[in-house]
Amino acid sequence: MSEHSKLLFIVGVPRSGTTLLRELLAAHSKITMPRVEFQLLPYLMRKYPKGHIFLEKDVDPLKRIIRNSPFYFYLRHEVSLSQFSPEGCSFESMVKTLLAHYSPQDEIVGAEWLGEKTPNNLFSVEEIIDRFPCSKFVHIVRDPRDVALSMHKAFGKSLISSAVAWERGIKCAIGFKSKWPDRIIEVKYEDLTKNPEAELRKISEFLGLDFEVSMCELREAREKIGDAAGYSKIKRANTDKYMSRMLEKDRIWFASYLKELLKLYRYPSNNAVERVEINPCKLQIQKYIDFLRSFSRHIKEKGVVAGVCYRARQARYK
Repeated sequence: MSEHSKLLFIVGVPRSGTTLLRELLAAHSKITMPRVEFQLLPYLMRKYPKGHIFLEKDVDPLKRIIRNSPFYFYLRHEVSLSQFSPEGCSFESMVKTLLAHYSPQDEIVGAEWLGEKTPNNLFSVEEIIDRFPCSKFVHIVRDPRDVALSMHKAFGKSLISSAVAWERGIKCAIGFKSKWPDRIIEVKYEDLTKNPEAELRKISEFLGLDFEVSMCELREAREKIGDAAGYSKIKRANTDKYMSRMLEKDRIWFASYLKELLKLYRYPSNNAVERVEINPCKLQIQKYIDFLRSFSRHIKEKGVVAGVCYRARQARYK
């Protein structure tokens, strides 16, 4: 990988298809990226100033941060951190080196784009562009009702919390699209699953790359949760699930609460009525319930000690 490799960030509201998009883009011979979410970049940008040079005394504290991160939790048995040596690197070079270190090594040679998929980098776009002026972003959007169903199944998140999260993420994306229109391309999950070649051709052109047919096929099943878990092919029927799985009163509420944004993204908003704002106290209570559900899920999946440690890592390096 060249020091001049450019950074590509896949962003979006969680459960919008970011994992699918990562796997399809990583199939391109000129793109590589770690197969888990880095999650650390916003924290590291707050901790280290722009242009920071890593001296010998900085190396161990940095490695300690990485070892305590959710990112390292999933890769600790695959790649040794001892081989990562950022001494003498600028902050920007360190990030590229770290991402390359945890990317599949057979993809590094010849890669022009070094990618990273953390959905919530959506809220750090301005800082990322300031640090990495040549970086580009692919923002994926999915119908919020299907996002809500997926969030509930994967994380136990309530429909109300999901709607608020989707609205916040989309409004953020609209803001940075208007500010940096040449730095971001947007793709809808529904279009990507129904006609992957057309959407991937657009993204390839945006990145200055030739389209490769290998991008249209998944090489392995990477999705671990949700309805697409375990699938090694694009699940083309994984759309409009809310029509049969969501209660009518919830569909009406979603259509009403998000009516303007649904219209903007050409999603149906039938039966919408006047928007009713969410009571802030009710939302806070719901967020607390969501946290407990998520916490319980991690303990069930990883065991008590590992589950508690993982949630602590997430909270610490948000």
